[in-house]
Amino acid sequence: MGPLRADILDAELPPTVAAPSIARGLVRSAGSELSRRSLEDAQLLVSELVSNLLVAAIEPHPLHLRMQTHGSLSLAVEELPLGTDVMNSAVRPGPIARTVTDPPSTFPWGCGLVAALADAWGVSARDGRTSAWAELRLHP
Repeated sequence: MGPLRADILDAELPPTVAAPSIARGLVRSAGSELSRRSLEDAQLLVSELVSNLLVAAIEPHPLHLRMQTHGSLSLAVEELPLGTDVMNSAVRPGPIARTVTDPPSTFPWGCGLVAALADAWGVSARDGRTSAWAELRLHP
């Protein structure tokens, strides 16, 4: 396994039932340098993060997905206000936020799965947007 880039995925997902599948495919493509175990865990985590945000959303919003590596793998999914251009948005810059809060009670059983798989994770709400992140130790 060669060295991984810091930012290996930055994409917008539609607010539809297809979003978890699209996210898994993007992670699979972007994570081709990961071990099989890390890639499988990352795909499951991103699927749950995306699904949880879609289920908890009051109204459908596009989602911003980011995957980074810094000795571990970080996944973040954030609701975007309608009409936001991800590549030119203030939502995009900076490291993935690490705000840990109790998950909203509307989040489904997937949070238990995220907690079991991830080494660290969190959910936050700010400026009317909900975001969720998970960090995963990379396996050889």
